[in-house]
Amino acid sequence: MSEPPKDEKYEHEEPEASQIFCAADADVVFQSADNVRFSIHRKNLETNAGAFVPSEFKTLDEVVHLTEDARTLDLLFKFMYPQMLPNVDKLRIHILLPLAEAAEKYEVFYATDACVRRLSSGLPSDGSQDDAIKIFEFAGRHDHPGIMGVLAPLLIDTPLPKMLAMLPNLKYFSAWTLYQEHWHTVRQHAVQSRTILHCDYHPTAHYRDLCMLNRRFASLTALKDLEATMSLKVCGIIIPALEDWQAEIEAEIADIPKYTDFLK
Repeated sequence: MSEPPKDEKYEHEEPEASQIFCAADADVVFQSADNVRFSIHRKNLETNAGAFVPSEFKTLDEVVHLTEDARTLDLLFKFMYPQMLPNVDKLRIHILLPLAEAAEKYEVFYATDACVRRLSSGLPSDGSQDDAIKIFEFAGRHDHPGIMGVLAPLLIDTPLPKMLAMLPNLKYFSAWTLYQEHWHTVRQHAVQSRTILHCDYHPTAHYRDLCMLNRRFASLTALKDLEATMSLKVCGIIIPALEDWQAEIEAEIADIPKYTDFLK
């Protein structure tokens, strides 16, 4: 295993020892990017990590430098020992995603399974749009279409050039173009199906409201939060027409196939 470059920030600092992974009889030492050393048993690497080749690690005198930080490695190594596994459901996204990446990289399958199950349940409550993009990219790189299917509705307004950069696998990108086209069709129908919100008492105001809705539907972003998109301060006369309009759009959205359907 080739040694990654050391983080210059910690180059002149004395390494710390992990408080958990510090057994005297351990026979392999790893050092995190932020200068923490983990003493790990070779037999645990052999049985629980496909990408660590123990024969490459000769003695305790040889320190193997890894690119991950100590927090990530601490979680990762816990999946290699016979103990209660970390509860990834409680991890914040900025901790969970690096763990998932490390699990894939080093083929720690128990950790991969736990992270994939968590990410397949949807964007964590602390997650942002940027986090959804990062998770979607992760899922595309490592062939987890289930995660991609869950997050796809959150990303429908992502421009195709950006999506192509995120999904170099053409199978996933081709499926995305078909999936997004269905959303574009719904958006177009939303604008074309209702051209008049008529009220004899406030004709000018309601023409203005209609123009505002049409502007909102210029982007697929409008369909991500339809309740907010259709929210207008109007008189009671046209409220039923707005509700019917929204119901029609919601029905069309419900009929859109899942992203994963285009992968079959």
